[in-house]
Amino acid sequence: DARGLFGGTLAVLGVGNIGKEVVKRARAFGMQVRCWSRSLTAAEADEMGVVRCKSPEEAVEGADALTIHLPFSDATKGLVSEQLMRRLKPGALLVNMSRGGIVDEAALV
Repeated sequence: DARGLFGGTLAVLGVGNIGKEVVKRARAFGMQVRCWSRSLTAAEADEMGVVRCKSPEEAVEGADALTIHLPFSDATKGLVSEQLMRRLKPGALLVNMSRGGIVDEAALV
C-alpha cells in the first residue's frame, strides 16, 4: 500500500521562513496544512491557506506528517514528546528541521 501526500494532512510547528516554504510545497502536493507558531496571525494563516491552531496538540491531532521548524529554547525543549506524537496518525512521518532537544528521541522507538 503506497501512501502519497495528496489529500493528507501536514502539521507544521514553527512558521518562520523555512516553515512558510514547507507550507507552499505541501499545498502544491494537495495537502491540508495545520500550523502552530507563537507568532502566526489569523491573517497570515488565511493568506497561506492553512488552518491556524491554538496549540501544538491541535496541529498534530490525526496528522499524516509533522514537520518541526522551531528554535531551541527552554520553552521548546522536549515539546515533541511521546504524548504529542501519540496524537499523530499511526505510521505518521516526522521531519525535524530544528535543533536536537525539541523532539524526545527516546519516544520515537
